[in-house]
Amino acid sequence: MKKYNYLLFIMIYLVFNVILPDQLQANDKLPLVPYPQELEKKWGNFKFSDTKVDIDLAVNDTASLETAVKQLKDQFTTVTNREKGDQEIILGIPSDDKEFKKLCRQENIELSNKIGNEGYILKINRDKVIIAANTTSGLFYGVQTLRQLVRGAENKISAMVIKDWPELKYRILQDDISRGPIPTMDFLKAQVRRAAELKLNGLSYYTEHVVATESHGDFAPAGAALSIEEIEELSDYAQKYHIKLIGNFQSFGHFEKILAYPQYRHLGEFNRMLSPVVPESYDLLADIYSEMAPAFGSKLFNVNCDETWDLGRGRTKDIVDSLGIARVYANHLNKIYKELQKHDKKMMMWSDIALEHRKALELIPKDVVMLAWVYDPLDSYEQYLKPLKESGFEVMVCPGILNSNRLMPELDVARDNIVSFVNEGIERDVKGMLLTIWDDGGMALFSRDWYGVGWAAESSWSGKNGKSDNFNTRFNKAVYQDKTGNYTSSIFKLLELADLQPTEEMNDKILKRQFIPDLRQNLRINLTDWDKVLKICDQTDSLLEKSRTQRYTGDLDYLDFTADQYELLAESRFTMVSAAEKYRQALEKQKNDIFKTREQLTEARSEIGEIKAEWIENKNEFATLWLRENNVYWLDHVLIHYQERVDKLEDIQNKLLEAIDDLDKGHYLPPPGEVHLDITSAEGKYFQGWLICGPFPNPGGAYGTDKDYLEVMGGQANAEPFAGETITLPDGEEYSWHKYSSPIFGKVNLKKYFNETEMVLAYATCRIKSPVDQTVTASLGSNDGVQVFINGEKVYENLVKRNLGLDEDKFELPLKKGNNYMTLKIFQGKGGWGFSFRLPEEDVEMHKYKYKLK
Repeated sequence: MKKYNYLLFIMIYLVFNVILPDQLQANDKLPLVPYPQELEKKWGNFKFSDTKVDIDLAVNDTASLETAVKQLKDQFTTVTNREKGDQEIILGIPSDDKEFKKLCRQENIELSNKIGNEGYILKINRDKVIIAANTTSGLFYGVQTLRQLVRGAENKISAMVIKDWPELKYRILQDDISRGPIPTMDFLKAQVRRAAELKLNGLSYYTEHVVATESHGDFAPAGAALSIEEIEELSDYAQKYHIKLIGNFQSFGHFEKILAYPQYRHLGEFNRMLSPVVPESYDLLADIYSEMAPAFGSKLFNVNCDETWDLGRGRTKDIVDSLGIARVYANHLNKIYKELQKHDKKMMMWSDIALEHRKALELIPKDVVMLAWVYDPLDSYEQYLKPLKESGFEVMVCPGILNSNRLMPELDVARDNIVSFVNEGIERDVKGMLLTIWDDGGMALFSRDWYGVGWAAESSWSGKNGKSDNFNTRFNKAVYQDKTGNYTSSIFKLLELADLQPTEEMNDKILKRQFIPDLRQNLRINLTDWDKVLKICDQTDSLLEKSRTQRYTGDLDYLDFTADQYELLAESRFTMVSAAEKYRQALEKQKNDIFKTREQLTEARSEIGEIKAEWIENKNEFATLWLRENNVYWLDHVLIHYQERVDKLEDIQNKLLEAIDDLDKGHYLPPPGEVHLDITSAEGKYFQGWLICGPFPNPGGAYGTDKDYLEVMGGQANAEPFAGETITLPDGEEYSWHKYSSPIFGKVNLKKYFNETEMVLAYATCRIKSPVDQTVTASLGSNDGVQVFINGEKVYENLVKRNLGLDEDKFELPLKKGNNYMTLKIFQGKGGWGFSFRLPEEDVEMHKYKYKLK
């Protein structure tokens, strides 16, 4: 019997101390983000539901742990000064306290070298929790892990030992606050708290013009810009959460918001780039740095200096022709480098221009931190990292969450970009990660970004130890205290919308797409797949309703709003088609059945009124969510898209009311175009996005000219432009390529796009990616004549004077495997001007002006 008991004991010991720990590590069931480096399961549980807990500190610097202690008191039932708790939580640094050092020896807690300055050991016994570290930052992160464990538990935590440390020294979150929303101070502090929970240690805010300095407060948005005092306040607040606030000011390109002011315009090149040949440019930067730099707690300061596409133009042409872009660019960086040295700051900069002009890497000081950025999931990031490392720079990888011109961030793309980029960065010994969140377009709401932030925290802390297979489960429990998993499920359900053609990859242009005809305009509305949009939105709503989120519940409202927004976009199209059909029936019945005619008009007006009310509700909800995060500034720029729809729908209501009144007086109804209801259903995937350049002189009118205006870029048959590229003709005239996505289904109206619209021509280019060499059928319409070029050849021409008709011309389009740049040359005499294009027999995936055949 004794032998049996002994064997039973051994079996139990093996289960709980060998088998279970291995299973735990394999399945990652602990609700932790980021996941710890090492974890070992022990016997027993630390129960906390009905007990009182002592919190003891064994450190010299207790002030830096005030926040951590407060967090623990909020998490547990703690004792008063006169009581003795049932259990104990001890936070200590062995080198600070002899008794704690002795305790660590007794508990076999040894802080090895890899624990470093931010690592910790967390040991959970049945009666006590010990967190040991080399610094108070390490203790703070140990507390964050303990808090997450409690959130994912019922009333007890399994005994265990966690040994944890970060893979990367710098784990930084950067939020764009200059191209749309400017957060309130309350929200900025909330970002600090939530970033700290995820063990991020740096925060930076991309700044172009939204800081109000004493010397140059005139360009800062009134009532919304951050003052120097507010930056100092936020920096001090972040320090309490062991986060450094990192300075940031755009110091070369993307300077258009400051240059928009007349008093600064003389400092710019082409209203976008700060001129390096104007001495006052450096006076301006010196003034701003002198006030901004001291306000930030971190020694790092990001000068940005990316996308300086105008170097070599205007006043910089002569110096670039003489010295080259690399040297002119490096000279500018070296000047501001010296300026920042005066304030004891270490300069950071985006690496794109230096990588493009490699000579610059030899001319820039090697203690500059290079920020390598790319936002796509790639098989390898060698081209972005290897040249910088070989040149001797400290490097940070900069993945991204793109809110740019979107109604929902590409969180699935961001996840893959973050994981692969950070992991390769760790392999190449980079110093850190800076997660970029870009808000250009102005409709971004940050509360939809936290999932991507969680992935960045996981990757930069845990590296390849991050358990991606069950990240969603851990994220739901650790951050939201939600065991249903519905928060992340609702995110990925919403992201299914991006795969549907009508949502245009969830780009915000869908919000601007026309579904209400202009007066006397015929509008084609494509209803294909909008029923699928409604189904996905309904499924998302159901997931959110069943969520049991207990923390940060407000984040669900942002996902719910996104689903409502797409539901409204779908319902609006169905409603307009329905109202148009009722008006058509009313026209048919007005001679024989006045009662039925009046009924049809009344129903059509009621339908329009219902959808108008939904647009008002959606507008107000967006404003509510915006104001939870941001100042009022820029909100009006976004709400105008909603108000335009409301105003047009109200106009239809009024015109239908007038039509009913006319009917009652014995008059005939006006044609559909007079009441904004000349609508027909349509099908097909037309190419809506293009790069457009023009208008160029065209003395030949509708029948065109053979003059090749694109010779400077290899000729019109070989043109491969990029957005923002500028060409200069021999006569000195400059033209730029601009991205354009037509708001009208099936048609690109060039007359509305350009100011000069008689006796001119324009080029429209797109990229078509083909999986194989093949010839496909293409169809187009044009007003007036048109030529088509692809891969060095003119493949179609129709020089004719005509109105635009969809699919009027059909021709064979040869495609090679890979990328094909196709350029249309559209001629204009007088009157209307535009074109349409599609590949009617192909399944096409669309992304702005880039198209991919499946």
